[in-house]
Amino acid sequence: MIRTSIQWNKAMPDQSSPLEKVAHDPSASLLLVRMMWAGCLVGIAVFAGFIALGVNPPADSASTGQWVRLPLFVAFILIPVGYLIRYQIFKRGRRQQAVNPKAFAKGNAILFAILELVAIMSLVTVIIAFAWWPAAGGVVLAMLVLLINWPIGRHLFPEAPKGLDS
Repeated sequence: MIRTSIQWNKAMPDQSSPLEKVAHDPSASLLLVRMMWAGCLVGIAVFAGFIALGVNPPADSASTGQWVRLPLFVAFILIPVGYLIRYQIFKRGRRQQAVNPKAFAKGNAILFAILELVAIMSLVTVIIAFAWWPAAGGVVLAMLVLLINWPIGRHLFPEAPKGLDS
């Protein structure tokens, strides 16, 4: 008889699903958040690459519409809001000196989703305006913030007590 994954989980009750493991294991949560980070970065880069291949604005056309600056304004509003939401999730998920692994994954996922939203909105504006600047400023800003936020797990693992030499 061939065992399926469902039968295997029933046969081995001590096995937990990957999502349950993320909720309790800081290392698994850190790995998941790093995979989300890489997926966001690659997704923005690939989408921007496709847009770069398709959008070649003529040299004499300059888009002067105010709506082309909208992605930058949205980025300057949404990025701090993303940090604030992540901070509040981390604050609620704090236990002793560390953040709960589930709260760590959820807070970073929301921040990464907001950065993706800013980048995609900027790239769609590039397509509509048929000009790279200033519409692509939101993409540049979102990618810089994403690069700065490489998940190192500082919030997951409690700090060693001060003054102990080991």
